[in-house]
Amino acid sequence: MQTEKGIKVGYARVSSKDQNVDRQIQQLEPLITDRRYLYVDKKSGKTFDRAEYRKMKDFLRPGDTLIICSLDRLGRNASEMEKEWKELTDRGVYMQVLDMPILDTKPGQDTINALVVKIVFDLLSYIAQIERENIHKRQQEGIAAAKKAGKHLGRPGITYPENWSELILRYESHEITGGQARELLGLKEATFYNLLRKYRNK
Repeated sequence: MQTEKGIKVGYARVSSKDQNVDRQIQQLEPLITDRRYLYVDKKSGKTFDRAEYRKMKDFLRPGDTLIICSLDRLGRNASEMEKEWKELTDRGVYMQVLDMPILDTKPGQDTINALVVKIVFDLLSYIAQIERENIHKRQQEGIAAAKKAGKHLGRPGITYPENWSELILRYESHEITGGQARELLGLKEATFYNLLRKYRNK
């Protein structure tokens, strides 16, 4: 059980197991109360469903300070990050972002801090929205360019074996069995009947 008042807790995150988190740990260790209070996740920041983050969030009490190296270590989704930030600060947890000193809610900070935080998250949301729109625009431009160049987009069309029509005619006139047709076509049973169904439905 937590007994100390005003514990300084660190949180570090990288997106995958093969990424190095040492730089974040080196920045956080001198600032936190104890190495025990350093939580590290190696998982995408798309959601807050991360084991160490959940453990840390359960641990935090009013008067504690959560320190992160940069805002994107908290998460990637600006609107979700803003909700998480508000939830923690409403609980009385102080927040400190090392590479953005203006995002510091410790006692004694400027009274306009809440407004600054709102502006920062609104800006991040705007940037994320613009990036999504740019990605979509680039995708549409790429599709248009590919179509103009005569490239086929999407799944390739169905390709039938060269002697398909001849052998299917023999199969449907009962001259040969399905097994014989498959053998002559060099197809597996599932593939043969899948092609046959699509051929009949053309």
